[in-house]
Amino acid sequence: ASLLQATAPVALARLRAVGLQFSRPGDYLAEMLKSEKQMGRVRAQLEAEQQQQQQQQQQQNRSFNRKFNRLSGHQIVQQQEAARRRNLQLKAIQEWRSSRQKARSSGAPQQEAEEAFDQWLLGLQQQQQGGPQALPNHGRNFKQLQRPGGPPRTPSSSSSKGSRSRRKGKPTKRGPRSAGGAKKGPRKKKRLA
Repeated sequence: ASLLQATAPVALARLRAVGLQFSRPGDYLAEMLKSEKQMGRVRAQLEAEQQQQQQQQQQQNRSFNRKFNRLSGHQIVQQQEAARRRNLQLKAIQEWRSSRQKARSSGAPQQEAEEAFDQWLLGLQQQQQGGPQALPNHGRNFKQLQRPGGPPRTPSSSSSKGSRSRRKGKPTKRGPRSAGGAKKGPRKKKRLA
């Protein structure tokens, strides 16, 4: 090893004197790698993959937001309903106060404020005990009115008609049917086999 270390500088000096190149060029490794055309294709593929991942992530986010908005929309409806009830109660209390003040100014006999309020509150609760009334489905009613052939269908009206043919007096053909629905002709059987 010491002989090699001693002779290497002498050999390098002689090579320089002769003018032979013995060291690698600066861009040697770059030349050994891929060409510009191929690198352009690789970059394009990487960008396409990255774009596809971003699109998938955006789609997932949209899906999540859709579900969340649906749930939050339901919550918003509940909050609006609670606010409406609260407002109705506050208006009712305000009316009770004003009626009590009118009675006081007219000189009518007065109950204790708490007792009067409790009685009024019990009356209000008894009025509301009927529960929430089912609202009419106006969209369904509109659709039924648009239907040709008369009044809207109801469960009682449809059950009373029985199984009447839509063919107006023509007999219905009833017979064995296959799993697919209609009868299959002989050619169909041959084709299927």
